[in-house]
Amino acid sequence: MTSSGTAREGVYRIGHRAGFGSRFGRWLRLASSLSLESWFQHFSALGVSVRCTASRASRTSDEVRVVLADVTTSMGQRDPVRSLCEGWFMGAGQADGAAAPEVMADRVSAYAWDTTPLGAAQTWPASLRAAVAQCLASGRPCLLWWGAKLLQIANDAACALLDAQHAALAVPAATAWHEAWVQLAPLLERVMRTSEPAVARELPLVSPETAQPWSLSLVPLHDEAGRAVGVLGTLLEATTLAYERRQQLRLMADAVPQILWIANAEGATLYVNQRWTEYAGSPIDPASSLADVARFIHPDDVGPSAAVFDQARREGRFYETEMRLRSAAGQWRWFLVRAAPYRDPDSGQLLRWFGVSVDIHDRHLAEQALRESEARFRAIADLVPDLLWSNDASGRVEWFNRRWSEYTGQEMNEALGQGWLEAIHPDDRPVTLKCWRQTLQAQACFVAEHRIRRHDGAWRWHLLRSEPSLDTAGHVSRWFGSAIDVHDQYCAQQLLEQRVQQRTAELRAILDTAASAIVATDRTGHITMLNPAAERMLALPTAQAQGRSMLEFLLAEELRFDAHWLPVELVELLTPGAADKSGDRRARHRGEFTCVRTDGTRFPALSSFGLLRDTQGEATGFIVSFTDLSGRKAMEEMLRQRTREAEAASQAKSAFLAHMSHEFRTPLNAVIGLSELLLQRELPRDVSRFIGHIHQAGEQLLALTNDVLDLSRIESGVMQLEEAVFEPLALLDAVCTLVRPQADAKGLSLQLEAAPDLPARLVGDALRLKQVLLNLLSNAVKFTHAGFVALRAAPLTHGGTHATLRFEVQDTGIGIAVEAQVHVFEPFIQADGSTTRRFGGSGLGLSIVRSLVDMMDGQLALESQPGKGSTFSVTLSFPIA
Repeated sequence: MTSSGTAREGVYRIGHRAGFGSRFGRWLRLASSLSLESWFQHFSALGVSVRCTASRASRTSDEVRVVLADVTTSMGQRDPVRSLCEGWFMGAGQADGAAAPEVMADRVSAYAWDTTPLGAAQTWPASLRAAVAQCLASGRPCLLWWGAKLLQIANDAACALLDAQHAALAVPAATAWHEAWVQLAPLLERVMRTSEPAVARELPLVSPETAQPWSLSLVPLHDEAGRAVGVLGTLLEATTLAYERRQQLRLMADAVPQILWIANAEGATLYVNQRWTEYAGSPIDPASSLADVARFIHPDDVGPSAAVFDQARREGRFYETEMRLRSAAGQWRWFLVRAAPYRDPDSGQLLRWFGVSVDIHDRHLAEQALRESEARFRAIADLVPDLLWSNDASGRVEWFNRRWSEYTGQEMNEALGQGWLEAIHPDDRPVTLKCWRQTLQAQACFVAEHRIRRHDGAWRWHLLRSEPSLDTAGHVSRWFGSAIDVHDQYCAQQLLEQRVQQRTAELRAILDTAASAIVATDRTGHITMLNPAAERMLALPTAQAQGRSMLEFLLAEELRFDAHWLPVELVELLTPGAADKSGDRRARHRGEFTCVRTDGTRFPALSSFGLLRDTQGEATGFIVSFTDLSGRKAMEEMLRQRTREAEAASQAKSAFLAHMSHEFRTPLNAVIGLSELLLQRELPRDVSRFIGHIHQAGEQLLALTNDVLDLSRIESGVMQLEEAVFEPLALLDAVCTLVRPQADAKGLSLQLEAAPDLPARLVGDALRLKQVLLNLLSNAVKFTHAGFVALRAAPLTHGGTHATLRFEVQDTGIGIAVEAQVHVFEPFIQADGSTTRRFGGSGLGLSIVRSLVDMMDGQLALESQPGKGSTFSVTLSFPIA
């Protein structure tokens, strides 16, 4: 046997027993369970012609001599007869000169068939063993399917042509050919049922090397009983012309910039062109499942695209969708994916999809940007409070924003065209239409004002503006317009104009009735206006004043002397080139100047100078006002004279009081001393009572004299505070000791509450502090009928060199009304006028207390409620000794 493919006769000796000699040529050991006729059928299936030279050609023959003719080889395979007779089932007794077994034969021999429905290989029937030998020995790519599950065995040629999935060993055909099972299953069922051969054309598989399409020839296989229990499939190659055409189509597909692909009926990829590898960076293997392809699809697009595909598959129509695919650089780009279904011409069954994926990323982004821009424009147009619209070139309205319907109440279809005129005030329509027609002819900007009816029936003024949009040829393609509600501004303007007129009249009335002279000039200082008061004050009629210089009525020397108070422009007018413009000057300037009347007489005047400015802030002139100070000057002189006289009288009063106080002390001390001596003697009761009244009246008069003297000294500024060391606790005890007899006499509880952290020694005027506390404590005892009077002292701040103390005098007396509290510290004032008669006193005590506290830089406060009592507090600061 040779591998050149030429025909040659070979003489083989075939027998049922081993151990035959070789004098008859090569002996082949056959399976004893098959007749020679069965072997001849297998040889015929391999394309080998057989003729028998023996007369005994039966199953019981010991041997037979056969001549095998037309033995051809193809695709570099070894002798098919030797492969048939020296197959995997021959065991240890190989034919003479046998070569090494094939790869697939080794795999079949070594496979654990006892784990499959076929059982161990040693138990296989002869029909199965012969079918396996026939498949393995074939030089063409063959597939053997056997049994109820059609377990698969492929030969070496088929393994070289198919991928691992389709050439898998000992798996059901439905598993190995799952993507083509829809097409293959009915053919296999028909072959098994009818025992007639069939051909599966254009199977959805691609050769890894040539990518050629193949067809599958299906031949039934029978067991010993003649039943069809298996199928032998042979892959048939397409014609060379078809292959070349497919190669050309492949080159064309790889040259296009789009992604071309083929998928089976379920969507598993069978083929993609080179553009996919260039884009994705990795190829898609043939027969890739949807899950394999989905990893390149954006997660958000997997579900929607799958739903569209499922619907297209069910309805058998074109498939079209948009999705994002991941590029080799990791970028997600938008693609338009379209696919057409291909059906079997005979059965109409869906076989595969032919599709194209077009990169529309840039277009998608542009469309998305356009949609977003349009959405933003519409959102903005609908949100703005203005009315917006567009017209075609002829002026017909073709679009309104939503605000138009909200504002006018018109439906959109009612307002389009000329319907919008119904919302215009009848009085404004003719003017608006006339201006609009003129604008259309002139192709210019349209600006107008008219009233538009609001949805509630109110007519409101609007400012309209419409501008043309030109095309590339310079012709008007459409108009864009807007209407702004200016009703409030319009009404405000009308009201403003009325108010301006009213204000002008009011200002004229003010100028005419003003007592001060008011003069307005231009920038050169020439009079442009003056009021009646100025006419009277300057003795200058209006007719004669126009055009005269204002400087004629002022003393230029005074103006130059006070130039630093005047506006720069006025100084420049007085002394050209001498104005200092770098200084900070006030907008208005006022001072006393001497004015000159037309008759030459002069009078003092309070003059005010200001600038008149236009709307841009530029100076246009001056305004000067005069107030005649002649009468006020005379009154001021009179007031000064009276002030001097009052001060002299006050000084005389103070001196008199001081003198009289000293004069009163001597006799009062005598009266008090003698009355006290008399009270110490035994006198009749009436006489003692009279002398007691004399003694009490003397003490009250002496206290009043002291108070008047202290007040006089304070008002005249003669009293001075002393600085001496004192003990505050001892001072508080002394004050309480002086008042305790009065409190005991009225049955009052006199309490002294001194804080433990009160400083031991302070520096200050102890006499005046004692006077303040004694006055407050005496008043508290005087105006309290029952209850208690308390004197408290506590430091507010205590540290360093100074201490701030708070003294409080609290009583449960008659209290002071709120409206009277503001007057109790004034001289000769008491909370109730009747208290003078009921309790006595001059009303000077609290006034002296306030004056002394102020002299010591302290604070005096009062809290009181009528009928509940009062609390006087004094806060003073002292250096710590």
